[in-house]
This record gives sequence, structure tokens and C-alpha cells, in this order.
Amino acid sequence: MTNPTNEPPRDADVSSRKPRNERSDGESTTAGGLLQSFNRLPQGVQTTIKTIGFVAALVTVWFLSRVSTPPMPVATVPVTSTDGSQQEYAERLALAKSRREQALALGNGIESHLKELDESIGKWSGVQDLLRNEEGKRVAGNPQFVSAFSALLEAPRATHDQANALRQAYRALIEPIEATHKTTQASYLPGDNSFKEFARLQESILQALEPYRRDLASVEAMRATARQQNQPAPYALADVIAREHERAALHTAEVVANREAAARQEADQGLAEASAERIRAQAEKQAQAIRSEALQIQGQTQRDKLLAMAKDEAVQARFRPFLIKGKLGGPGNYPGPLSVTFMERNSALDSLEHFAQAGAGMRLGTAGGANSTWLGNDRPPWVYPTTEQEWNDMRERFELFKQLRDIWIELKVLSP
Repeated sequence: MTNPTNEPPRDADVSSRKPRNERSDGESTTAGGLLQSFNRLPQGVQTTIKTIGFVAALVTVWFLSRVSTPPMPVATVPVTSTDGSQQEYAERLALAKSRREQALALGNGIESHLKELDESIGKWSGVQDLLRNEEGKRVAGNPQFVSAFSALLEAPRATHDQANALRQAYRALIEPIEATHKTTQASYLPGDNSFKEFARLQESILQALEPYRRDLASVEAMRATARQQNQPAPYALADVIAREHERAALHTAEVVANREAAARQEADQGLAEASAERIRAQAEKQAQAIRSEALQIQGQTQRDKLLAMAKDEAVQARFRPFLIKGKLGGPGNYPGPLSVTFMERNSALDSLEHFAQAGAGMRLGTAGGANSTWLGNDRPPWVYPTTEQEWNDMRERFELFKQLRDIWIELKVLSP
């Protein structure tokens, strides 16, 4: 049956309806009571309440949207190449990178020359093997080769220590550049002084390398010719060179003697023309000058011979207990050349017997006044002589050591 007056349904009708959602007993009772109370109100009041509720709902939704919605992100404008400071910084980085690459390219060339220098020094050590081996005897079969080879041995050239010093100077220049070049944002810029140092270092290395390039080529040409043409000499190349030095010294002495005789003859002829005393004094002065010159030439020749012996590896091998680098009597707590002063202070050079005992790593002297220093020698010892022949050989070594020790000090094989 319809309700033509549009009045709200009766309480019995409202209470008889079931809610859509299932609720607990307490919730159903409360909601039902509120709904019954609302339905008893006049129609106009119900309409007003509904309007107010709708507006309140809109306000609540608006408020919640303002609180829960995160703010919109602010757009950022990227820095472009038109930004002056950014572009200037990029240009500085590019310039620094270019300069470092130039320095590294120069370093590659220097590194190549240092490697060649090390290899050349090693090859030159092998060249000196010709002094004692069979191939050297073929070189000795040509007198011109003997003179040329002797001159090459005496020519000054860079040593291992000098090559190492050049390498250390190079590493000090290149390492900061290598370290910073690995960083993409590195701004390190090698200056003009760095490039000048590179140029000076390159020049020094080439100056050290040039004698090796020239002399190694000369030696190789001698060896090639000797293998094809020369008959081997009966003696080692070192012995032939020594004999050539002796012959040169004898020839020089003969020339000096002839000049002295001529001076005397001239003085004798002048006696008839001037005061005998004045002429004799002049002649004696000239003769003295000639004798001094002869002694100087002979002394230089003798020194050249001793220098060649001091450099000879076969000769050095006979004195390994003293010439090999070690800690005892060295520069510190690390291997180094033996000090001659240390040898003298510890009686190694007092006598032949002490010399033999020191080289054998034995206690020097008798038990009462023994010197046990040489028991701690960390260099390879020799065998203590027991036979007459061995003592004769030791006596020869002792005398040779006293002749060569000053030269070995100059060569830094021994220290003062």
C-alpha cells in the first residue's frame, strides 16, 4: 500500500528492516536507535540535516587531500655550455689533460732510451768476455783490432749507478703526472719547467747512450771480420793488449833516450863556443826534463797496465773474499764494498799469513792474541793454503792486492 502523503515510515516499518552489513550486537543497537530517532523528525528538519552533512563531507575531503598529498617537485634547470663558469672549468680540465698526455708521450720516449741504456751496459759487460775467451783470440790475431779494442776499453762511459740515477730522476718527474692522469676530474697542469726538465733529462740519457751505440757497433764489426778472416792468436786478448802496452812503453823510452843523447851531443858541441859551465847546466836541465818526461810516460804506462788488471773479472775473482759486496767492514748494515782501513785495523794486511787467514774466514794469530773478526765475514771465502805451491800462489795474490787496492778504491770495488 502506497503512502500518498510522503510521510516517513512508521517505527515498526523501520525497525523491521535488516541492515545491509552484519555488525556486532552493540553496533546494531546503537545504529538502529539513531535511525529511529532521525525518522521521527519532521521532513524539513531531515532535509536540512542531510544538506549540512553533505557540506561537512566535502570540507573533510578537501582538508584530507591537502594534508596527505605530497607537494609537487620543483623542476631543476640543467647547467648548459652557455654557463660561463662551467665552460671555463671544462676547458681547464681539457687543457690539463692535453698537457699531461704530452708529458706522458715524452716519458715514453725517455723510458725507451733508459731501457736501451740498461741493455747496452749489460752488453758491454759481455764484450769484456772477449779478453779471455776463444773468440777474443781471433780479435787478437789482428794488430789493428788490438789497438782499437784497447782504446775502447779505456774510453769513459756511463755506469750502472749513473743509469740508475737517471732513472730515479725520470721517475720523480713522471710519477705525479701518472698518478693524477688516472683521475677524470684531475686539474693538475704540468708547467713549462717540467717540460724543460724532461728535455734536459732526455739529452743526458742520449749523451750516456751514444758511446755505447758507437762502441758496441765497432766491437761487433771487429768480431764479424775476425770470425771470417783472422787466425786466432796463441794468447788471450788481454795478454796481447798488455804486451802492446809494454812495447809502446819501450818505444817511448827509446825515443826519450835518443832525445837525451841528442841534447847531450848538442851540449858538447856548444862547449867549444860558450862557457862550459853554462852549457853543462843547460844540458843537465834539459836531460832532467827528458828523464822526468820518460818517468812520467813509464808511470802512466804502468798504471794503464794495472788498471786493465784491476778491471779484469778473472783477476777480481781471485779476491772474492774481499771484493764481493758484504756487510762486514762495509758502509753499514747492508752489503757494500769492504773498507781497506777496516782490513788494516783488523790485521788482514799485516802479513802473508794473516792475509790468507782473513780470506779463509779464520781467526788471525795465536789463541792468546787472536783476532776473530774475520770469522763473521759474509763474503765467499777461499781455501786456506797448505802446500808449497798454494803458498806461492797466495804470496803472489798478497803482492798483487797491495798493488791494485788503490785502483780498486777508485773503481769503488773497495772503499777507503
